[in-house]
Parts: sequence; structure tokens; C-alpha cells
Amino acid sequence: MLVSLTSTSAWGSDPNVAAVVARLVGLALVVAVAACASATRVDEEGEGDADADSEADSDSHAVDGGADGGSDGDAVSGDGDGVTDVACENGVWEGDYHVDGLGTLHALSGYEDVTGTVIFERFPTGVLYGLECLNGVGGLYFWDNPLLWDLHGISSIADIRGDLEVVGNGALASFAALEGVESIGGRVGVRSNVGLGSFLGLSSLRSIQVSLTVVGNADLESLHGLESLRTIAEEFRLEDNDALESLAGLAGLASVGGDLVVVGNDGLLRLDGLDSLSAVGGAIEIGENHRLPTCEAVGLVEGLRAGGWVGTPAIWANSDTGTCD
Repeated sequence: MLVSLTSTSAWGSDPNVAAVVARLVGLALVVAVAACASATRVDEEGEGDADADSEADSDSHAVDGGADGGSDGDAVSGDGDGVTDVACENGVWEGDYHVDGLGTLHALSGYEDVTGTVIFERFPTGVLYGLECLNGVGGLYFWDNPLLWDLHGISSIADIRGDLEVVGNGALASFAALEGVESIGGRVGVRSNVGLGSFLGLSSLRSIQVSLTVVGNADLESLHGLESLRTIAEEFRLEDNDALESLAGLAGLASVGGDLVVVGNDGLLRLDGLDSLSAVGGAIEIGENHRLPTCEAVGLVEGLRAGGWVGTPAIWANSDTGTCD
């Protein structure tokens, strides 16, 4: 087209006219190309916005539980500030239940009881929410949740018929939210929770139907929160909790049905929290508490013997330089 327009046969032999025409045609082509490119960009941006809107809708659907297949979409609704309204309409979940993400968490919303064990493992956020209906479980495990620090989403739980295990939860500082639990029907195992500072939150707990094991909690400074605890049906083991200085939170403990083991708590200075302990059904082991005066262990054993305990205690590698009141 450009060749024919600028040829001498079309415009005569005047070179000036041919040059002007060529410039006009070239400018028209540049404008046309620019317009085409602009239209292409607009189309691409529109498609990108549509894709983003689609992804946002999909993400919103997944968080609400629909995309994960566990929730009916009506059990949990948000009011925009992180607070959820839960309709307690799903009844009882039969068997164990594993919570490892928001989808499985939301799918449990609306249930009032789980016959098996609810296992929170590697949960991806710091806060539990949406389980306000749940008041009874066959067991309750918190395994390896490094971000989890707030348990208030399970504050309605009052009945733990089996074990409570809390293992490897680095951000968890207390048991706040479990104030309604009065008895635990199985074992209680609290191990390797580096941020746990106390047992606050278990203020209503009066009995443990099997054993209590507290091992390797580096920042555990006190047993406060267990003041209502009266009986441990089997073994009580307190081991390798180096920040623990006294057992003051156990002032109400009267009976341990199995062995009493206090070993390797390097910061422990006193056993004064066991003043009310009157019965131990098994062996007594108190050793390698390097700051604990040996006379503290001897005094505890003598008090138990006065109450009828018969046996030979294992007392070793405590402090021989400390004094007792």
C-alpha cells in the first residue's frame, strides 16, 4: 500500500508531494499500532483482575470450609472482626478427629462432642476459634504446634474422658481456656513445651484418673494453676524442668496412687508444695535436683511414713549443702 501511494505513477513526478504522502501514511500506521497495543493491554489487565477476583472468591470459600469438604458452610459465620458465631447443630462426631489446618478446624464447628481423641497437630496459626460448641472429648492432644499460643476456642470443653497430651508447643504459655475441666479420665502428659510458664487455666481440675507426667519444659517456673488438684490415681513424674524452683501450686494434692518421681529439676529449691501429700501408693524417687537440699527430700519421706507409707526411698545427688526450715 505504501509503495503504491508514493510511486510516481500515482502522484506524478513531484518528489515533495510523494514525501509528504509517505510521512502521513507512516504516521497513520504508527497510530494504528499504538492503538492496537493499548487495546491488548486493557484486555490482559481485565483478564488479570477477573482471575484475581476468582482466586479471592476461591480463597474465601476455602476458609469458610466449603472448599475443604468438611463444613456445610453454615456452621461458622464471621462478623468481620475475627469473632465467629457457631450454630451447635451437628451433635456427636464418632471416632478420632485430626485438626491440622483451617479447613479441618472449621469442619468440626457445630459439634458438641467427639467420642474419640481430638488431635491438634502442626496447626498453622496461633489461635483456635470456632469450636465454642465442643464440650466433651474422648481425649485431647496438642502435638508439635510451634505457633499455637491461645486455646480460647475450646473454652467450652469441660469433659476430657481420656488423655490430655501437650507436647512440643513452643509458643504456649499456659492452659488458659480449660477452666471448666474438673477431671481428666486418662493420663496427663506435658512434655517439651519450651514456652510453658505455669499450669494457669486448670484451676478447676480436681482429679487425674491415671498419671501426671511433666517432663522437659525448659521455662516452667511454677505449678500454679493446679491448686485444686487433690488426687493422681497412678504415677506423678516431675523431671528435667530446670526453671522450676518450688512445687507451691500443688498445695492441695493429697494422694498419689503410684510412684512419686522428682528427678533432674536443676532449679528446684523446695518441696513445700507437697505439704498436704499424705499418701503415696508406690515408690519414691528424688534425685539429681542439684539445688534441692537433701533434707527437703528426707523431710517429705518422714512425713509420708508418719501417714503409713512403707518402703525405701531412692534419694540421691541432691544438694548436701542446703538447709531446711
